[in-house]
Amino acid sequence: MRISPISTYSNMNFKGYDARRLKSIAITEVGAQCETARQLDEIARKNGFELEILNDDELRPLSYCFEESTKEQPKIPKGYVHISEIKPSKSFTIVLPEKTKPKKNVNGFKLSENAIKWAQDIATVTPNKNVLTNSTWYALGEGIAKKYDKKPIYSSYHHILGGNLFYIKNGLEENLLIGMDEKFRHKGQTARMKKFFGVNKIMYVPQMDYHLDLFIRPLDNKRVLVANDDMTIKMFETGIKTFIDAAMKAKNDDKELTQIDSIIEKLLLQKKCFSDAVKNNNDRPSYKEIAKTLTKKGFEPIPVPGRVYYHKGEDLVQTLNYMNAVVAVNDNDEMVYITNKSKLDEKFGITKEIEEKYGFSTEKYFKDAISEYIKPENIHFISGYANSIADDLERLAGGIHCKICEIPE
Repeated sequence: MRISPISTYSNMNFKGYDARRLKSIAITEVGAQCETARQLDEIARKNGFELEILNDDELRPLSYCFEESTKEQPKIPKGYVHISEIKPSKSFTIVLPEKTKPKKNVNGFKLSENAIKWAQDIATVTPNKNVLTNSTWYALGEGIAKKYDKKPIYSSYHHILGGNLFYIKNGLEENLLIGMDEKFRHKGQTARMKKFFGVNKIMYVPQMDYHLDLFIRPLDNKRVLVANDDMTIKMFETGIKTFIDAAMKAKNDDKELTQIDSIIEKLLLQKKCFSDAVKNNNDRPSYKEIAKTLTKKGFEPIPVPGRVYYHKGEDLVQTLNYMNAVVAVNDNDEMVYITNKSKLDEKFGITKEIEEKYGFSTEKYFKDAISEYIKPENIHFISGYANSIADDLERLAGGIHCKICEIPE
């Protein structure tokens, strides 16, 4: 999530793991009408881990929240506000503290104080099972520590400068990938950070974007997906050709031809807009530079059509980002990929029916691109209620991975 340049240089805004078994994923908000939580809960249960929600400073399963909704609902006490737009069903009560702390005797789902929606900002569980948290955003870290009988380790993270961290398994060792910043290279800093994060080695990667999780996604065995903007342009070209071919076959069907022409026009416009954005992005490292760096460090970079953006000042605004994802290993020893749904297919007019009929959508194209590594049925695009995840990604530069704290098995 991007709050401001100042705040991002004083807080850790991202922690993550490569593909491994998870005990659970923790979030601090259920999403509008609980839809984000419902989608995550279904995927988690299907793949052998749990979804846990911070409810009044304690981690709870989604089922607990709905059990609470069946109880007699009390009046909302002074100091609370009813959040009607995220009321999931009937008389279910969700209250948000204004100036007072949540009262322990209030039934219903209570958003914890000092627990912003970006769970990755608040807490991380290290490979050696320590719980690291920020003392100013303490609720999630304390909730995790309490549940798993740990004492949280506090830090202001003043030495992290923007976050951008991935834990990577390297044989029996734990390594850490960090977005490159010269201040990390001060004498003694790396040794201090290795101890704090519980890793054997720290490696630095140039930043194509604001955070690492917007342009790379580690899988397993040191394989790393890397956003390749040329491949994304190729994706649009493939879509345009697909629908031009379809238009040739549908030349006697005016209704179908009108629909296809509209899709082609929108794809052409998006291709031009994105191509221009890529040309104007020369001040950031290219895919080739990232791939070269990763290869030198012993990784296998895998190019993918993972992001679409436009420029707003010095920032890249994401209209599609399939890199920002949680990757886990399920009970069948298969990788599961949980990422953000984009509004682009909807914008183009590409419905599920059109995708099945003509064989193209951005989601399908991405699935095909990583099908060698992850089964298409194990790739999930989280939308939230009314595609709120895509809205957060574009407005706040934070996607589904930013909302989740991974708790390793």
